[in-house]
Amino acid sequence: FILFNDAKWENRKNAFMQLNNIIAAKPEEFNPIISSLFRFIKIKLKDFKENNFNILREAFALYETLVEKCSGFSRKYANILIKNFSDKIGDTKLKTQLNNLFTKIYEFHSPKITTSNLLKHFTKNVKGANALKEFCVFLEKAIDDFEMGQFPVKEIVDFCTFLASNANKDLRKAATGLLCCMYKYLGKPLERLLTEIKEATLKEINEEFAKIIVIPKEDAAKGKKALKGEAAQEEGGKTTNTNLLDSLFPRADISKKVTSQILKELAEGKANSKKEIISKLEKILDDAQMRILPNGLNALLTALKNNTNDSNKSLVRLILQFYLKLL
Repeated sequence: FILFNDAKWENRKNAFMQLNNIIAAKPEEFNPIISSLFRFIKIKLKDFKENNFNILREAFALYETLVEKCSGFSRKYANILIKNFSDKIGDTKLKTQLNNLFTKIYEFHSPKITTSNLLKHFTKNVKGANALKEFCVFLEKAIDDFEMGQFPVKEIVDFCTFLASNANKDLRKAATGLLCCMYKYLGKPLERLLTEIKEATLKEINEEFAKIIVIPKEDAAKGKKALKGEAAQEEGGKTTNTNLLDSLFPRADISKKVTSQILKELAEGKANSKKEIISKLEKILDDAQMRILPNGLNALLTALKNNTNDSNKSLVRLILQFYLKLL
């Protein structure tokens, strides 16, 4: 511990390294004193104002060990690290170590909650363009590492909207890259959240979306990192992309809008009348943003099926097109 006060930065760096090794060997001995240990490290980092990147690298490695090995290292401490070190992500000499630390915090303290805290900090307090850009790159990797359902989608979209309005083209490009990463897992429903982005920028984003092959839901969770510790207990397992879309775009119950008159027209009406009914049904789907509850629609499905052998081919074509939307 004497080395922490040495005049030579090399010795102070070695002090962090040695402490890291001691904690990694017997982390259970440090749980009861985690608060004192955190304060001690803060002091030795000059109240988080240390600017020697060699020392900071070892400090980040030490924090990483604390997150992983010490259950007493709570989310409170993780939030303090986010507040004091996030802007360092734009430093090419430190971003790798900081990315590793943030990823470890994701594993043990929840991607959703950690991302929310990071987004608040980067939106309000971080001004450097390079830091904002590198944060987008970090989030892209985090989304690919963890399951999309573990992230606050609306908050990330709001952050991308914030960057997409920036005069700096690199930040607009970073926002587009992050949105494209999300699009891989969410597909077209993501487009409904982009209403606040300027038309010209949105056009460019949609052009990039058109190049993306959306990952099927059944494959989206394969090979992802598992949550651990506090995060695993809170989440109670993984959230599927299906449930994520349900939370973003709740399904509507349209069964009451499929009236007996609609069913009667489909059964007894003439072709033109049935076409008008199909148009009304499509309007109902559009109002529900194509997300509906499947309950109470058996009679409608039967009525549609009975019309698929109609001699009017244009009517049959409309019914089949509606089927695709409904299903």
